[in-house]
Amino acid sequence: MKIAGITAEYNPFHKGHAYQIDRTRCDAGAQYVIAVMSGDFVQRGAPAVFDKYLRTEAALMSGVDLVLELPAVYACASAEFFASGAVSLLDSLGCVNILSFGSELGKIEMLQSAAEVLTGEPEKFREALKENLKAGDSFPKARAAALRSYFEGSNEVSELLRQPNNILAVEYCRALLRFHSPITPFTVKRAGKGYHEDGLSGEFASASGIRKKLFSREDTFSGSWGQAEPDASSSEVLAQIPEMAQSVFLHASAQGMQNAEDYSLLLAYRLLEQTPESLSLYADIPPALAHRIYKNRFACRDFESFVSLLKTRDMTYTGISRALMRLLLGIDHRPPLLCPYARILGFRRDAAPLLAVLKKSARIPLISKAADAGQMLAPEAYDVFSIDVRAANLYETVRCAKTGQEFRHELRRPVVIR
Repeated sequence: MKIAGITAEYNPFHKGHAYQIDRTRCDAGAQYVIAVMSGDFVQRGAPAVFDKYLRTEAALMSGVDLVLELPAVYACASAEFFASGAVSLLDSLGCVNILSFGSELGKIEMLQSAAEVLTGEPEKFREALKENLKAGDSFPKARAAALRSYFEGSNEVSELLRQPNNILAVEYCRALLRFHSPITPFTVKRAGKGYHEDGLSGEFASASGIRKKLFSREDTFSGSWGQAEPDASSSEVLAQIPEMAQSVFLHASAQGMQNAEDYSLLLAYRLLEQTPESLSLYADIPPALAHRIYKNRFACRDFESFVSLLKTRDMTYTGISRALMRLLLGIDHRPPLLCPYARILGFRRDAAPLLAVLKKSARIPLISKAADAGQMLAPEAYDVFSIDVRAANLYETVRCAKTGQEFRHELRRPVVIR
């Protein structure tokens, strides 16, 4: 049985994601596809636009056989820990043959070569990195320049660590090397719009472009999805959603969307509780950032403007957003090296053979009923799971405040079955 794993956010699920699944089946020969998906908060330091159950349903309707949740301690971490958590989870299932991921480069050999250098850090690379850091470059910039220097100015390498999907692709390859995993990496070249491009023209728009359009016309979207004839603006977005998932997208949009601004007041409250000592306990908040956060804590009017206020040359906007979101969620330590469990969010009924294999081969607990996690997990693993529960309940609280709908506790949410 050939089983492929995909790490994703599906924020929201769109045609580019369906294309990757199709290529994974056709070109890599996967019989089953497992998606390890971020929960209600994502890697750029923001809430997902729709909740994880609706995104799970869209994925299952569009070709994924099983959706597992990537715990928040990994999902809201840097690319290295994000990739490490997902790869360790898939590796611990004991039956995954292929790791499929998108990249702007689309060449697995170059991605693997870069991963080998970054993992092994040969002397030539280390010296170049040291010189670049001495010159005042930020670590990401210094590392990219050192890699370019190591490969003697290769044009492909010079662009390698400038594109977000390439960065994650290299980290996936690095994680496979670190864990000595037998899983084979497979990359699908990104088609259509770039990661940060906003336009919705063409066959494949970016998730960020879709989100921007959604929030630019939020009142229109939330009010028009249930109509028989969506307006032109909503139809433009709907054209980027696979036909099989459009009904879920319409339902999700009617339920309401979330962005970082919805958490501004909660963040302001959390900042009031902090001291320089408490901020220093967060592994991803370096001393300089901790000082800026504490100094400016009373200036937090909204999430995005506060990030902009804190931003400096040596730390990215996304890095600061992620640090603030981890502060908000109470994630005050680095994630464990190995993902300690696999939480099932949903599966297709015809994937029964896959589930049977998983039950026999998995080296970590498989959680299908959230309320049973306390009996299934060791204390350290349950601490990780508790953060997921807290994050989901926070997301649900904000949803209820925005929509007036009834609260649904995370421990009582059922698995999605299609």
